[in-house]
Amino acid sequence: MKLVEVKDEFIQSPYVQHLGIQITKFEEGDVQAKLDVHDSLLNFVGTVNGGVIASVHDIIQSMQLRSVIKKRCVTINLNINYIAPIMTETIYAEARITSKTYKTAFMEGVIKDADGNIISTAAGVFKIIHEKN
Repeated sequence: MKLVEVKDEFIQSPYVQHLGIQITKFEEGDVQAKLDVHDSLLNFVGTVNGGVIASVHDIIQSMQLRSVIKKRCVTINLNINYIAPIMTETIYAEARITSKTYKTAFMEGVIKDADGNIISTAAGVFKIIHEKN
């Protein structure tokens, strides 16, 4: 799978489109995204729902991993630390690979607000899908 094909899969994903996640950088090993906060993402107290934050972490980490391995992957585990409520109109996400074997990758992600304040961090474990010949 080519890098452009990986990127296109994310851009064309109905869920990514539904959330409104925008890829701001997509290079091998360097993927960044942003999300403009809109009313449909807010919870009853007026902050971004925690499930949205979890989804952004899951998506940015899998995008980062796939930009390197050029294969599909699935989430095994995602551990999220909610540090602060989102009080800005836009959030920014990035991730990195901390360790990778043939079958498994360990990831870390961070979501920041427009001022660079950390909103949330997450550690993810992903299973790498190898196509059968």
